[in-house]
Amino acid sequence: MATSTTPVLTLSSDKQYQNQWDAFFKVLAPHSSVIKGLAEQAFELPSPLVHLQPLTTDLASRRVAEALHLDKAYKELRPDGVFWSNRFNPLLGFEYQSTHNIGMPIRAFIYQEAVEENIGRGMPEDGMRFVILYTGQDAPKKFRMNEHLKVRTKEVSYLYVDLDQIDPALLEQDGIYSFILRLSRKDATDFSMFEQAYADIQELSDADERHRLMAALVMASMNKFGFGQRILEFEMDADIRENLKTMLPIVEELRIADEKRKALRGYVTLGQGPASLLQRIKHAGLAELSDIYDQVFEAATSRDWSSFENDYNDGFNRGPGG
Repeated sequence: MATSTTPVLTLSSDKQYQNQWDAFFKVLAPHSSVIKGLAEQAFELPSPLVHLQPLTTDLASRRVAEALHLDKAYKELRPDGVFWSNRFNPLLGFEYQSTHNIGMPIRAFIYQEAVEENIGRGMPEDGMRFVILYTGQDAPKKFRMNEHLKVRTKEVSYLYVDLDQIDPALLEQDGIYSFILRLSRKDATDFSMFEQAYADIQELSDADERHRLMAALVMASMNKFGFGQRILEFEMDADIRENLKTMLPIVEELRIADEKRKALRGYVTLGQGPASLLQRIKHAGLAELSDIYDQVFEAATSRDWSSFENDYNDGFNRGPGG
């Protein structure tokens, strides 16, 4: 059986599930010719990004510590990826965002400073560039349309790439790494595409690579209803299969919670409910969403929120984790 150091799919919580998506993109994005081509063009790099060599992402920084008035070197700095290509190009950093984060320019600058501090004289003359690959749905539509494929330069240069706005044909025709990135999008609803990716993976000669990509293919199926069960029909290593079986009920719970969350947001908005309730709904788990579902529907229908607020005001005013 093939073994791999790539994080394999284990889930016990929503947070851990999200971490697996981050691991998914760490495996695929640096090998995607489409993603690398977008960076080459946007940054006008002097040389192609052919063989990216990973550098350490476990960083400590005195600079960051002093900026934050800390006594010791700041050690909680772990960019998703830092790569060297050749002496002509800047270093390339990757950050994968499944949720909208308005602080990404600051984070990228902090990472750049920490990398430069750790590399010292080995830092390329042209410094560093970042690719921020956004794969979520929560960023405002106007922001997504305005920022996609835009290079922004403040104290650091970064390229914002919205995976959902890349021409799907480019990803489908670019090789197995880009193809699985394509399959991770929610609009990849043709299961025959997963069957094709599975067949392509089986033709690979490197057992470790087959293992990594099969784990990635399983992850790509998780945001399509029913696809996880169908993926079980494929041959795969025992550890991936067991983790898939563990994952399925958790993914189903997350799917139901997401549906309830969307419905509740609609009820609150149309029923002119309290704005604070929207924020609470965003962070609530399935049990809490189920508990308030009927009451929110009734309050929205009557547009009388007094009874609901009397029952739930204390919990909802505390906010997430209150």
